[in-house]
Amino acid sequence: MSYQPAMQAALAGEGVVLGWALTSHLLRRNKRLVRPLKEEVRTDNAFFVIANDRASKLDEMKLLVQWVVEEAQASQRAPSAAS
Repeated sequence: MSYQPAMQAALAGEGVVLGWALTSHLLRRNKRLVRPLKEEVRTDNAFFVIANDRASKLDEMKLLVQWVVEEAQASQRAPSAAS
């Protein structure tokens, strides 16, 4: 799925999307999308998870967010392939 249909699905409450700060800033500021987690994992990439307010409260969303955070943290701990 490309980014725009994924963003539309998140806006409709049909899922979540990993988004860029630049393209989702106004949607978050206007409360059309929310970050479903308080934790932040910094990487060299500029991705984060956003969803509409209703979806962000679902148990399934919490499990997905937990998985995304764990995967991001694990990738930061993993030795680089270039090393």
